[in-house]
Amino acid sequence: MEEMLGDEWKRFNYRLQHPWILSEKTFDVLAKKSGFTNIEVKYYQLYGFSNFIRWLNERRPTGDKKLPFIDEVMDLQFRKKCE
Repeated sequence: MEEMLGDEWKRFNYRLQHPWILSEKTFDVLAKKSGFTNIEVKYYQLYGFSNFIRWLNERRPTGDKKLPFIDEVMDLQFRKKCE
């Protein structure tokens, strides 16, 4: 999405705290300090393609209410791209 929308996507998608609070390194450190071993971080895209289309239209988050023309295959491909 960044390729399509550039700085506007970055402003919407990446908050200042993300690199510090939600980084893979931060989770790794926190988990190790808590006594966990064999740590594997996996990424998950919560909101689907319908949310993205609505954001393009309204320029704000709108939740994940499904649009009728977005099928499961399109939604899955979008989520995979974001992860």
